[in-house]
Parts: sequence; C-alpha cells; structure tokens
Amino acid sequence: MKAKLSLLAVGVMAFSMGYPAHAEVRSLTLGINVNCPPGLGECWNVGIGEGVARMSAIASIDEVADGITQTAVVRTKGGRLVNLEVLSQHIVDIQLGARLRSTEAVVDGWLERRDGDVVLKISGTEESVLLAPLTKKTQWDRKQNSEFAATETEQKAFETLLANWPGGRQAVRIIGPLRPVKQGGEMILEVREAYCFGEEAPKFTALDIGIRVSSPYGLGEPWSEARTTLLKFPGIASVAEVPDSINSLARIHSQNGLVPDLVALGTQLGRIGIGAEIRGVEVTMDGTIIKQNGQLALKLEGVSQPLSLAPMSHKIQWDLRQQRGAAPAVSEREAYQRLFTMPLRPGIPVKVTGPLVQTADKWTLLEVRTFEVNPPTAAMIAAGKVRDEAPPAMQGSPRAIARAKGVVFLDWDTSLEDDVAGYHIYRSTKPDGRFTKVNRKPVTASELELPGSRSPQKYFYAVTAVDRAGNESPRSAAIDARPPAAPKHLFARAGDNAVSLEWDVPKVTDLDSYSIRRSEQAGGPYAVIGVGITSCAYVDHGAENGRTYYYIVTAVDSSSNESAFSNEFSMTPTQVRKLAAVPTADSLAAR
Repeated sequence: MKAKLSLLAVGVMAFSMGYPAHAEVRSLTLGINVNCPPGLGECWNVGIGEGVARMSAIASIDEVADGITQTAVVRTKGGRLVNLEVLSQHIVDIQLGARLRSTEAVVDGWLERRDGDVVLKISGTEESVLLAPLTKKTQWDRKQNSEFAATETEQKAFETLLANWPGGRQAVRIIGPLRPVKQGGEMILEVREAYCFGEEAPKFTALDIGIRVSSPYGLGEPWSEARTTLLKFPGIASVAEVPDSINSLARIHSQNGLVPDLVALGTQLGRIGIGAEIRGVEVTMDGTIIKQNGQLALKLEGVSQPLSLAPMSHKIQWDLRQQRGAAPAVSEREAYQRLFTMPLRPGIPVKVTGPLVQTADKWTLLEVRTFEVNPPTAAMIAAGKVRDEAPPAMQGSPRAIARAKGVVFLDWDTSLEDDVAGYHIYRSTKPDGRFTKVNRKPVTASELELPGSRSPQKYFYAVTAVDRAGNESPRSAAIDARPPAAPKHLFARAGDNAVSLEWDVPKVTDLDSYSIRRSEQAGGPYAVIGVGITSCAYVDHGAENGRTYYYIVTAVDSSSNESAFSNEFSMTPTQVRKLAAVPTADSLAAR
C-alpha cells in the first residue's frame, strides 16, 4: 500500500458509552416552524433546544438552530430511528409555539429489493426504510416563507441511484426527508442525495486521535492517564506527548496501518474514569479526483478501489467553550460541491481532508471538509522532485483570554498540514502595527500562557505556523485580551409570564454573543438565564407574573472575554387582560 495519509483524527466525546461509536443514522435534521418573528435561531435558545435535548431518543445536538433554513441537527442514541410522531408531540408540548414541519435523515446501510420496492437496511440496527423519490425538502426559506426548491439533481437522485445500482448488496449513504407511513410498517426515506461506499480500505500510518473528556478544561489534566491507556491498546505503536486540547485531537501511529477498533478503544478509555466517547475519525489524504456514477472519488496510489467522497455530515472537532460538537463553517459544508464543479485535469494531485466513515465490513467513505488542489505530496518532496516552498496554513483565528496577575492565555486551532513543526506568537500594541515575536523556538502545542505583565491587555496577538522546511504561514488575524465594551441602553417590556429585553449593539470588532443575567433584587446577585445569544433581543419566558425582576446584559467576544454589566433594568410581567367589547349603536338598539 502506498496510499498517502497526512492526518487521521479520531474524535472522542464525553459521557456514557451506551451506544456505538458510529451511529449509522448519522444525523437527523429537524425542520421546525415557530411563530416568533425572529425565527428558529432566536427561539431555539429560550427552551426549544433544551426541550429537544431532553428527549430520551436524542443523544446530542450537533448544531444549534439555523435561523435561515429553520433547521437543527441532532444525533440519535444507537443510530436508531426515532418515532417522529412522539418527537413532533414533544416539540408541541414545550409550549413555545413550535412544531415539527419535517425531518431529514443521513442514513448508512445496504440496498435490497423487496416485492418490487427498494429498501435501505440500516447498518448496525435491525431497522429498514423504504426508498422513494424526493417530493419536498426539509429546509425552509424563512424570508420567502416557503420550502427551498429542489434542484434537478436532487429530483433525479432516486432515479440515478437505481440506474447505477447493479443489484446485490451495495453499501450506500442516503440523505433525504424521512416520513412515517400512516398504515404502519416501515418509514419512507426520500432520496435527495445518494453516495456509494468503496469496498477496499487503504492502510494508514500517522493518525490523529481526538479525545474530549468531561473536564471543562479539555485534555490538559487527564491526558497522562489517557495516553498510557492508548499506548497499551492493541495496534497502537506510539502516542504524541502533547495533545490539541482545544479541538480534542492528539497524534498516534498504528502498528498495522489500520484504524483501531473504535468501539473497543472508547470502552477502554471509559474505564479510566475520564468520561470519554469516540466521535469519529478524520483524515487528510493525497490522490487524484475521478468521477464515477455521478459522484466523486479519490484515486489513491497503490490502491485499486477509489475512495468514495461525500459532503460533510458532521465535524468531529469539539467546541470546548460551548461544550458541543464544533459547528461546520459554510465553506466546509460546500467543499464537496466546489470540488465537484472544479475543472480538474486527470492526474492533478489533490489533498482532501474530512471525517472518514468506516463500517464493520471495512467499507469507507471520506466526507470532504476542506481540500487543496495541486499540493506537492510528501513522496515528491522526499524524492527531491519538488522543493517544499509552500507555507503551511493556519486554521481560523487564535483566542486570547486575560487571567489574574496579568497573565494572558492564548490558544488556536491546530494546523491540518502534516509537516507543521510548531507555531510562532507575535504581539503588537496596534492591530495593524509592528508585531514582535515573543517565543524563541516554535511552540509545539496549540496553546501558550504568557507570563504576567503590568499591562498585558494593551497588546494584540497573532500566530503563524512553521513547517519542517522552515516555511512560515501568514500571520493570523490579530486579536486582543481586552474585554469587549458593555451593551448600552438595555430596555425591557412586560408580557404575560414573560419579559422582552432589547439593547444597543456595542462597538466590538470580535463580538461573539451576549449573556443575560437576572436577579430579584436591585444590584444582584444575578443568575445567568441565557448564553450564546447572537441577536440584541431576548425573551425571558421563565418570568412569573407579579414578580419584579432586575436584568443586565454582557457582551462576549470570540476569545470568551466578557464585558462589564450593562445598565440594570427592572420589569414586572403582568397577565394580559382582554378588554370588554365597546357597545355600538346597533347593539344598543338591539337591546
């Protein structure tokens, strides 16, 4: 095998090990209608999201609500289908004016024929669904107040699938709306997209295994014990000493070139008491792009069967601050489609990064999260055919948090380049001023704590990545450790068992969200009732009529620095009384 792998990551999430690491119903996209004008994005944070998370069949919420498409992505326990009628009623019972409009599923399994119908047997379960052409989409255009129109490719996806299926056992991934059959029996999965799995798994050398533990500080403290456990696991040759605690990723090398048994590995980690669960694997691989049966595949050197590609369904990286799976960026969601439409000449090298899907039968599918066209491969550089002059890439912007005694804590996303030797940290008193490097040798971790100084918050910080050939990436965006300005002009309106809050947007360049606090006495102490609020309005549905509440709002920047309190505003919710009808001349005459 000469397949080139530059990065493979296995994600591990905290909590129980009660269901398989790879749920075969990989996700459900819930289409939810609400009657509040801001849409689902605003209303999700006032109880709908929490209500969905409490449902026993839901394992986790992968992404918070998208206010534009009126959808939210969840994962089910054990990769099993959920009872849509129960889910629909559960959302209605939250009593926040929400209803389940439709549900879209991402399902892995095998195609079968049964009495003239095409059936998808869901791998890892005893369940199956009937397949049918697409009739309507789950995504909803809130601005147009109508469902998004299906493309011609989506409308013909079922027809294309059947045309390219030779019959027999075929592993596939189907994406589309899921609906129940009223007369009972199997549910129907409408085919919006379909992707065939490859049948030959390439071998790997370097792996990155991601472990998210129950500690709010990530992998830092429990890493020593986790690393010892990994080193004892069959098939693992070595484990990196320092992990990427922000993204929950750490590098390992396998002995046999195969992905370890992820279920057994997660169980072993769970026994050491750090509360770990495997989230998935991610790889970066070199190859050339080919099209077969209307979809993309990555042709690998020395491997006869191309590796099938598909759009990304979820990220394995963990958002440490929000304590949930990291939300995909728009560019990551659209990476597969961009690669599909690019006019690539045969034989042009392409580097593809994304989650790797692996079943018990060794079928593999690579989801495209990002890609690079025409990069020099490691083999070309090693053979001296190409000199490595390409600088590595930084992933996103760093974060800076001011701590006690003048200390500043910096962290950043690990570069996905396989030859990165470390990072340089720069600082300046102006975001566009002259930056000075503060470290002598490259920092090999993805975080750094700068010692205290008299005025640490006056600096702006930037990070670069450096590869083994000495190439340095451009500096990241400059960020600071200053807390953002506090929101101003907080105002409240009384409602029936509710209080509506509004405030002015502060002048902050790296504003991330707002936090809402409430007290029943002036001046506090305040309790946090809302976090991650992205608009400058909030409705407190937990207020009780007749009780006076005192509210304040704070702004939070992208580095998790929090502002001072806004002005305090008090309000007493009251019951809305219906006014008696005013008698008219006709009604008086009728008396």
